[in-house]
Amino acid sequence: MVEAIPVVKVAGGLGESPAGEGLQLPGPLNEASPVTLASASTVDLGAADANTINISGSVTISSWGSARAGIRRTTVFGAAPTITHHATSMILPGGASIVAAAGDVAEWLSLGSGNWRCIDYTKANGQALAGSTPTPYVSTKQTITSGGSLTLSHGLTNTPSKVWAELHCEVIDGVYAVGDIIQNDYLTVVATTNADRGIVITKTATQLRVRFGSHANAFMALNGSGVSVALTNTSWRLVIKAEL
Repeated sequence: MVEAIPVVKVAGGLGESPAGEGLQLPGPLNEASPVTLASASTVDLGAADANTINISGSVTISSWGSARAGIRRTTVFGAAPTITHHATSMILPGGASIVAAAGDVAEWLSLGSGNWRCIDYTKANGQALAGSTPTPYVSTKQTITSGGSLTLSHGLTNTPSKVWAELHCEVIDGVYAVGDIIQNDYLTVVATTNADRGIVITKTATQLRVRFGSHANAFMALNGSGVSVALTNTSWRLVIKAEL
């Protein structure tokens, strides 16, 4: 006895394949011609009679409407609408709203229940999408207290991969003038053989915890002759920076 295998047939006789094994086409899949929809608070991408939609106008867009999960649409912008980020219903790269420009192209995936995720955004000018890289954390100028500590909330979405420190001169100190900045990416700010100087920074998903050395002069630097000199705590401020 021969068992019948159910097949999926395509209207117009393009091809057929066993059910559950995916659709096999003998030729190219030609999509419908793009349609144009005007920008509005809600633009119903799922109801469009095409996979590619030209978006006209510059009205702010907050929703792409409701569509079955898995549906994909491509939008081509003809003007400069703002697309408003929402953590659930309009998920954008970098978690920030986007101001489109004429010629920008975006691909969208429906998550169902009116929720959409942007899975690709290409700017017409070839530049990176603003906001796709989270803004680095920069602390305010912190007072240097020997033996003291700081707890700074960095506001990033995860533990930063890179943390660095800067000393900002506020009062003339030896060869250093007001406005001078000493930077070092290795967290101790300056290398020194003197004990109890420098800082240690502990990083977590939410905070940067700074501990100052207990020496009366927490930091050292090199003078104009390349000789190590102690910096006066009160002449400097510490700035901590971090990025994902």
